[in-house]
Amino acid sequence: MNANTAIQLIQIRKQSSDEQRLKLEQELDQSSSVLLNLRTSYAELRQEIENLRSAHEDTFKQYLTVSQNWSSSKKQTNKLKLNIQSFKKQLVLYKNLRSHATNEVDSSSIKTFDVEGFVALGQKKIVQKIRNDFEHLYAQIYREMTANHEKEVQELQVEVEQAVHYQQIEYNERVMIQQKLESEIKIAQERLAHEKEVQINLEATYSELESEFKSIQVQKNEQPEVPLKERQSLQESIRTMVNNIKEMRQRQIVLERELIIYRHLLGKYEIKEQKVISYSSPPAQNVTTPALVTETERQGSIGIGADVTQSSSNPDNVSSSLYQKLVSNDVASWGNGDKIETILFDANGIQKVSYVQSIAPEGTVADLQ
Repeated sequence: MNANTAIQLIQIRKQSSDEQRLKLEQELDQSSSVLLNLRTSYAELRQEIENLRSAHEDTFKQYLTVSQNWSSSKKQTNKLKLNIQSFKKQLVLYKNLRSHATNEVDSSSIKTFDVEGFVALGQKKIVQKIRNDFEHLYAQIYREMTANHEKEVQELQVEVEQAVHYQQIEYNERVMIQQKLESEIKIAQERLAHEKEVQINLEATYSELESEFKSIQVQKNEQPEVPLKERQSLQESIRTMVNNIKEMRQRQIVLERELIIYRHLLGKYEIKEQKVISYSSPPAQNVTTPALVTETERQGSIGIGADVTQSSSNPDNVSSSLYQKLVSNDVASWGNGDKIETILFDANGIQKVSYVQSIAPEGTVADLQ
């Protein structure tokens, strides 16, 4: 009995699930049809909008053409009115002359048939000549106006096309330059953050070593028989850490200088950079190292991985190639210097910024003018 009941319940649940599935399939079909209708109506509306847009553009062009024709017709009408007024004035003048001549003929005692015919013929010839002159003048004015109008329209169209073309080119160039400078600034900022993090770690390590050194000194005072080799190795490790910290500070200075240069590049300055790096190795115990002086000159747009011209007073330190690619990131690898000078010029060669950095064992002093 329980098995039959369970089978019936399973069948009932199966039927209900089948009914729900069929219902959901029907709803899905209805939704698909509605979606298809919506897509079709959207495509039709989009096509209708495109047609209306093209019709609007055509209507606007026709409106501009009609406006131009109307303005030119209005100008011609005004000129014709002025010419007609002048023609009427001349006609009144000729009528007055005719009446005056007729009165003189009537007042005279000579009455002949040929005088009246001669006057009428002369007036007719004069009127015909005036009419021909005015027709010729109107035709010439119309031709000149049409030619000038067409010429001005063509010149204006050419100027507009050139202006749009040059404006697009200038905009693309500005966008490319801005993107390039922004990417370079981002890379420099990331490098600066990394170098600062490394510097913090080195300073922490230096502090730990210094505390250990002090504790060792205390132990040395308490135990005077400390091995010489251990003491020398400890001093050598401390000296290495100090040199590493100095090198990290110099890299930080170089990155800060590059950020200043990039800010001036964003201000559309043409940059001319000169650097003088003097390196003197610190004296070590029982070691004598000669002083090394390296001079590097760069001129042109300064960027990460840019091509520059280099010159060196030490051929062993710098490659003999006069046009070797230098990377600003590798400036610090030339050695620990004690002076860095950066001068910025604009496009006219006028000095804008002078940035001098003096590096000492105790720290770094920077002067910005």
